[in-house]
Amino acid sequence: MIHRRLSVAILAAMAAVSFGSADATGSKPATAASSQPMSWLAAGDSYSAGYGLPGSAGLIGADCHPAPSGSWPLLTRDRIAPNLPFEPFTYIACTGGKREDLFSNDENVALQWDGHSQYDLVTFSYGGNDAGFRNALIICAGGNLAGELTDLGQFDWLVDSVAGCPPDGALRSAIGQVGNTYPAFLRKIVDAGMVSPGGHVVVMGYPAIFEEPDKWNLTAKATGLCHTVNREGARRIRGWAGLLNARVGGAVQATNGYKGVGFTFVNVQDGAGNPAPNGIDPLRSPSLYEATGSADRHNLCGSDSWMFGTFRGNFHPNDAGHQAMSRVLAPIIEHLDWSRLNPATPPPVTSTPATAPPAASPPATSTPATSPPATTKTLTVYNQVTNGGTQIREDTPAYLATVTKNFCRRDGCMLSGTDVLTTGSTVVAECWANGDRTTNGQDNSAIDDSNPNLYQSTRWYRVRWPDGRWGYLSEVWITAAHRGGAGLPPC
Repeated sequence: MIHRRLSVAILAAMAAVSFGSADATGSKPATAASSQPMSWLAAGDSYSAGYGLPGSAGLIGADCHPAPSGSWPLLTRDRIAPNLPFEPFTYIACTGGKREDLFSNDENVALQWDGHSQYDLVTFSYGGNDAGFRNALIICAGGNLAGELTDLGQFDWLVDSVAGCPPDGALRSAIGQVGNTYPAFLRKIVDAGMVSPGGHVVVMGYPAIFEEPDKWNLTAKATGLCHTVNREGARRIRGWAGLLNARVGGAVQATNGYKGVGFTFVNVQDGAGNPAPNGIDPLRSPSLYEATGSADRHNLCGSDSWMFGTFRGNFHPNDAGHQAMSRVLAPIIEHLDWSRLNPATPPPVTSTPATAPPAASPPATSTPATSPPATTKTLTVYNQVTNGGTQIREDTPAYLATVTKNFCRRDGCMLSGTDVLTTGSTVVAECWANGDRTTNGQDNSAIDDSNPNLYQSTRWYRVRWPDGRWGYLSEVWITAAHRGGAGLPPC
């Protein structure tokens, strides 16, 4: 299948800093309305299929009926069409979809890729069903999910009497297995020829589903239940969703640039690690489920929920949720670097109609996927933590994380082999992004509140490791002279 491409001139005008990154200058993307459109495969699970929206499939089934309107893939396509048209747009996200359904189908879910068509953009959300999230939610809700099947299959867990949910460790182990195998899945997408050379794969994350119980609305607080799930169950589900996002996001970022293809993870929960198109702080976007500094909370039992509950949609985004996810995603896609897109020789397809030959390829670039951008900065590590009111001490060696989050040594998102950074070490940084708040002090004690060396920040530097891999390091672990951005652009 031959897919049309943007003209070389338009592609060059839309070049961004690096694979999968937003335009650091904050300029608007060049319009492509007069050029040939690109192609898009919108695959994924029920969160991509718009489960719960009018017209979506009610149960898992091989026919695979995504919502005919209102889902984030459709909304995003329409939102960016004036600047960046996509045609053909192939939408085959399926309720119950797993990663394997991109390449093969079983008795439950339809095949989502035909095995030969090549696309300039591939989007999806996968991971929840692979980790058994659906079955865990059925258990946590006491089986009270409208219209859902109750066969728990391979995830037939015992129920924790306190949370009314599967044991925390069981889900975390399943999520860990998903995270460990996700990089190979992403590489397979490229190796199989699904995405064009220089094209992009965008992976959507998941919301936390439930609000923090301490911030539930009055009705939920009074009953101690949020859509039949108790407080401990809600905390547990939030933790699972956060871990799944961290593991999938880490795999996506670690695969970015593989064989010239850009990979981008979109965090719709709190924006941590998201690109910053137009220079807007990604943590404060009003279209996030839980934006930094906002009193508006949009998970179940929050102040303004964007989720369906147990009686319709069963813990999936509602109309407002899909609208919000589209508002987060659209500028990110518009500001991806499309200048590297090269028309590839399509595989033979017997049913291909006669068409004009594809547009000429853009000039080849000699820059490999692992090359750092033109602007880099050598930073000095300062791996010191507070020790009482006035002193400091050397901490356990710091490391690079694949996401802008803390506790990656525990949660499996540490970039392996980088946990050797001590005070005086140097690293080469390319850009910076916002993420988790990090401190070198003790949040659970006031003993160091007056320590002159106490520091906290949400800024993370993207660092290139000597072997070409890259990860994030909080600026808390960088000397004071190199904090504040170090003259580097946003990632």
